[in-house]
Amino acid sequence: MPYIQDFSRNIAEFGFLTAMCGNTVLIYLTGWMTKQIQGPYKRMIIIFACLGLAFSVVEMLARPFVHSYNGAFVYFSLAREISGMEGFITFLLALYAGLYAALISFVAVQFIFRYFILNDQDIATMLFRGWKMIIWVVYALFFGALGLPGFPLWKEPSEKDPGQLQLRKSSAVFWCGTVSILLFQYVVMIFCGTSMHFQMVEKLKHFSSTHQRLQKQFFKTLVCQITVPTLLFHMPIVPVLSAPFLNLKISIQSGIIYSFFSLYPPIDSFLLMYIVSDYRNALSKLMSRNKQVYTGSNAFSTQVSVRMT
Repeated sequence: MPYIQDFSRNIAEFGFLTAMCGNTVLIYLTGWMTKQIQGPYKRMIIIFACLGLAFSVVEMLARPFVHSYNGAFVYFSLAREISGMEGFITFLLALYAGLYAALISFVAVQFIFRYFILNDQDIATMLFRGWKMIIWVVYALFFGALGLPGFPLWKEPSEKDPGQLQLRKSSAVFWCGTVSILLFQYVVMIFCGTSMHFQMVEKLKHFSSTHQRLQKQFFKTLVCQITVPTLLFHMPIVPVLSAPFLNLKISIQSGIIYSFFSLYPPIDSFLLMYIVSDYRNALSKLMSRNKQVYTGSNAFSTQVSVRMT
């Protein structure tokens, strides 16, 4: 159904444009305009925003789409511009899935950081300060790379291994790899998040009211960062990923579900800028500054035109 593919493409393009705008603004505000967000967490936000930008760019190049058929699903590209470059397309499709796994993994890293900030700031400093941030980037990229075996080189059908059986095997490999990565990261986030929830009131008594408010906003942001993809992306895709194991006899273009994944980077950036007051203040200052510049240039133009007349 071409209209489903077109609608899926429109969603992806909207996600790309909003991700470019939202994550670029987020990087600028974090790097130059926020006052209370400093140190390792500032670098984490910038790194996460850059991963979101990379994910959006790869999504636009790869144009991934999925068709579920008879207990399996076919993961392919609709990028007609590079249709003759099969090896490059396969790489982009693998990179797309890997970057998404890396995004979720880096959210888990932020949970770990906030957990140690609340319980032992010395350990947080030791684990995340300076060059050690590279270790956590490698951590996220490592789990992203674990998703790559889910994209095997397709073999020609044979009597012993017909194409349908090979399709189901590949779907099962992708399913197991993806779910294993997500489950591990969810365990980390649930453990850290639950511990922070029950300890936050007691631990924050020793901090200033400003710091208490900021820590609560950061915690709320992290909860939203994992709740949104769970409800919007992961839960709807469970029936599709379960098809190889349940041997469901279906034939649907499920790519429309995957297209919503492109909305995760912009949603994440907008949530952060909305929840954390430091970003709202920075945005307000930025808009006021632009308004003053615009007003000043208009006044100058008016004065020039009056003198000329």
